[in-house]
Amino acid sequence: MARMVLTICRLEKVVHSCNINFYEHSSFYDIECIGRGSFATVLSARFNETMFALKCHDISKASKECANELKQLCAIKFHPNIIQFYGITQA
Repeated sequence: MARMVLTICRLEKVVHSCNINFYEHSSFYDIECIGRGSFATVLSARFNETMFALKCHDISKASKECANELKQLCAIKFHPNIIQFYGITQA
């Protein structure tokens, strides 16, 4: 339980320090699972007629690596081989 609280606090700190946009999960539709990993599931979804990839982390398994990934995605404004990062949502 303490590890989960630490992970959530770490994620909240990154969200605030990087000024990450938050999107309501209910705004996404046509949601389909396209892949699963050890601590996340990747979904395809539509938002305002645009297709997005949603990466859903399992908070009980996510760790500082998740927070580091968020920081790195925020730092990359554009790269041809990396999907653009727009923000986060909570299911």
